[in-house]
Amino acid sequence: MKHYNNMKNLVVAVLTVAALQTMAALSTGAKVQPQNLASKEVKSASADTLDPQLRPTPVRMRLLGRSYGDSVVLRWAIDGFPVWRYLTQTGVNVFRYEPSAGLKIDTIAFQLKPMSREQMRQRYPQTDSVALLAMASLYGTGSLTAEMTPWTPGSMGAFVDIEQDQKMRLATAFLASEWRSDLADALGLRIVDRTAKKGHTYTYIIRPAVEDTTGFFLIESDRIMNLKNEKYRPEPYDVTLSDSIVGHGQVVLRWNDQKNGSFEIYRRRKGEKVWTHINERPYLPPYKFESQNEDAIFSNSVPELGTYEYAVQAHDAFGDLTEMSAPHAVTFRDLQAPMPPRITQIVIERPNRQDPSAEVWANIYFRKDTMENDFVRYVPMYYNERDSLKSWRLLSDKYVAPEDTMMRIDVTHVSTGMMTITAVDTAGNMGYAMPTLLRVADLNPPKAPVNLTAIPKITGEILLLWDMPDSVDVQHYEVFYANDLNHHFVSASENEMITSRAWQDTISTNANQRYIYYTVRARDFARNIGPFSDTIRVLRPNPNPPTAAHLDSTYTSRHEVYMRWAVGGEEYISRHYLKRKMESEPNDRWTTLAVFDGDSVAAAGYYLTYTDRPAINRNDRYEYMVETVSFWDISSGPSASLLARVRGDNYIEGLGLKAFATYDSRNKQVRLTWEHAAVPDGAPYYYCIYRKEGDGADFRYVINVDSSERLFTDRLFAGETNEYYVTIRLKDGRGTTPSNKVKVTAPKPKDTDNN
Repeated sequence: MKHYNNMKNLVVAVLTVAALQTMAALSTGAKVQPQNLASKEVKSASADTLDPQLRPTPVRMRLLGRSYGDSVVLRWAIDGFPVWRYLTQTGVNVFRYEPSAGLKIDTIAFQLKPMSREQMRQRYPQTDSVALLAMASLYGTGSLTAEMTPWTPGSMGAFVDIEQDQKMRLATAFLASEWRSDLADALGLRIVDRTAKKGHTYTYIIRPAVEDTTGFFLIESDRIMNLKNEKYRPEPYDVTLSDSIVGHGQVVLRWNDQKNGSFEIYRRRKGEKVWTHINERPYLPPYKFESQNEDAIFSNSVPELGTYEYAVQAHDAFGDLTEMSAPHAVTFRDLQAPMPPRITQIVIERPNRQDPSAEVWANIYFRKDTMENDFVRYVPMYYNERDSLKSWRLLSDKYVAPEDTMMRIDVTHVSTGMMTITAVDTAGNMGYAMPTLLRVADLNPPKAPVNLTAIPKITGEILLLWDMPDSVDVQHYEVFYANDLNHHFVSASENEMITSRAWQDTISTNANQRYIYYTVRARDFARNIGPFSDTIRVLRPNPNPPTAAHLDSTYTSRHEVYMRWAVGGEEYISRHYLKRKMESEPNDRWTTLAVFDGDSVAAAGYYLTYTDRPAINRNDRYEYMVETVSFWDISSGPSASLLARVRGDNYIEGLGLKAFATYDSRNKQVRLTWEHAAVPDGAPYYYCIYRKEGDGADFRYVINVDSSERLFTDRLFAGETNEYYVTIRLKDGRGTTPSNKVKVTAPKPKDTDNN
């Protein structure tokens, strides 16, 4: 048993859960029909007297059978080491009956028990490690005894240790039975019915040989119904292999098998017919048993590169091997890097004495003692936390031939950093030389930043953004500003180290200046100062409203309204809006007449002039106002209003007024009539009659005539002459030009003879 104890320490991790997996396989057979026979056949009288809370949970035996045509193999298992230990001591009975032959029951095994310790020692040598595991599962000692556990006897820790040991022993028994049928027979977990006739159908029953009378073991029987004895044909093993290349000629295979727990692995060269068995013992993936869904993993190394095929077989619950899985091809490529070179010396050369920073070369000397057949070139690599962005990069795009021992590289724009030389083979594997310091004094200033832009806010913050053509050798940036292009630029970031390509300035919002100007430059890690970027003009934020305009002067004619407004002199004024509405209209009816540019108005002495010719409206006044807006769209509000009325001309043209006059001799009077076109818009009106008496008198107003009448009569005596014209007068005060003038003379009476 000493050999077993040493062996147990090696396999405890993989065996603890292996039994559970084997039992799961036994319990999922398609031909197993479990029956609750213990309820009637194995019930203990003493169990009825126990407190219901102390009654044990019934444990069912699990029976699985497989026919081979000339025999039937039965395997059984049970969950729980104490129950299994009880059955190994009392035995199990196996019965058989043939349904078609009546109810005659044959006893296949009576009190089937494992071999004794002595029998197993005589049968199996000490060198049979698997047999020793099977013996230890039943007869070995270990932490099973209270004296072997580090915990206090009777404590929870001691009970946990004992439980784990029992699980391991049960797992060992089932695992050994799965690997080898002779060990399954030796442990009493297998029996072969060689009397079964070919082609006949049987039912098998397994039950405890001795019923427990203590009430602590409630064991249910199990049976297999209608098992036909015919030749066994293994089912295809349907698993898919995958691979991961982990090294030169090394692969890790993966497959998922949720039923079986031990495997045989095979390998062959692609194109060959014969498989090579590459595991000495059945393979158990140790970490697979933590979860039944975990992949099985197997590592393998090949003797030489090339393409190989792998396949897997599984041990099932009867110890039979499944069919071989479908082949899985794996190609092993060269992953062996060549031996690296050794850098012996680095010499820095500056050919231009007038400007040492203009051209810098590094002469690098090296040697390689071992020249592999597949070695093809050297590649120089460079690392600097800034220049190479925290990763190794090519120091030169020119590869060096294997026979060279020196390379000359332009390092004009390279800072001090680490360099190495890699030896590269035909497969692209690289062997790296020990990194060496490449010391290059930096005399080149950084370039000027580009694309400087600004995003100002009304609250006074100005976000500056820029790009840098080559930012790897920039330690920080400096921002300068001025209020005018003619002023001296001063530092806006004097106490800051700006490392990003963005910076925010905060300025006063009360300054009466329209713009602020910015420029940016860079400093590198050698303290070289680069040139300034382009200067940008930024609209200075100002939240204050501009001064409202006020009316300076105005006059109104019959057709026009002239106005001049005085506006504020703030630099941040953008535009002025001149607006108009009728006085009687609400404030939301303002209409913009004109928009004036702020700079243009300032150039005109801060005066805004405008002449409006609105439509004639004698009944309402026009209202004018100016609204001033800053560059930040902040309004001054409406100015004080200008009110003006546009009356237009006092006469109407185009009515074609024409007068007619006749003399009525009977009534001795003038009859004056007239005609004209319609008055526009139906405006109310009346007629005015004018008359001139005799030759020297002026025309005088005579009378008004209603618009509904077009006749005027006037008394005229014989020999008298009057002249007339007519005008139209609208009630709003306008009138027409006089009509044509008509002259009427009353005839003198004829002289009569006094006969």
